Amino acid sequence: MSLVMVARPDGAPGGLTKSEFAAVAAEARRRLAGTEAALDQRAEPGVIQQWLVRVISLIGHPVDADQIGFKIAAMTDLLADVPRRCLTKQSAAAVAVAAGRFFPPAKDLLATIRPETAELERDRDRLRAVLRAAERPAPAAPLTDDQRAAMSAAAKTYLQEAAERRAEREAREMSAAHRDAGARMAAMSPDTSDAEVRAIAASKGPGAALARARLAMAERRRLALSLSATTNSAEVSSP
Repeated sequence: MSLVMVARPDGAPGGLTKSEFAAVAAEARRRLAGTEAALDQRAEPGVIQQWLVRVISLIGHPVDADQIGFKIAAMTDLLADVPRRCLTKQSAAAVAVAAGRFFPPAKDLLATIRPETAELERDRDRLRAVLRAAERPAPAAPLTDDQRAAMSAAAKTYLQEAAERRAEREAREMSAAHRDAGARMAAMSPDTSDAEVRAIAASKGPGAALARARLAMAERRRLALSLSATTNSAEVSSP
């Protein structure tokens, strides 16, 4: 499997044919499933307690029954997250040898049985790396001269069409801006008749707001003149 991790310049796995590479990937996938299952499997409390009793019996020093029960209960909770395959006769013997005559502290116990888990984790990481190499896409074949020429021509055509569309859009925007400016000037020009101003004000196009403002100002002047005339007439008629 280590050969899979090295790729030749042509993209083929180092030292392997394509069919061999596929077979290695399939085997890696099968082993990875078993490794992950082993890491995920947890021991039942009864299995943990049997393993702890084995450790205690291997150490062989006399301990009060209540102390043994308390120790087993505490260590059962501690070992609940340890993969089941770590709780073997071999690991129990290793813990007993490392402990000497006294039951080891939790930290030392875990340090003794963890290496097997660490090895599983290393296997899992290596297998995942093999599968990543298997799923790595092969490099694209180099383009031929004809393909490069066709791509270049297509790019030039696209750029030319984009420039033409941009020029047309700018021309439309400029024309619309001129029309809008003309409508606004017409709305405020003194040469525009009242009927034309009212028509512009009634529309929703450019200049409508200015035309409505012009009509409102004219109406206020008319009302002011009317009020002034009424006041002057009252003053003349009074004794």
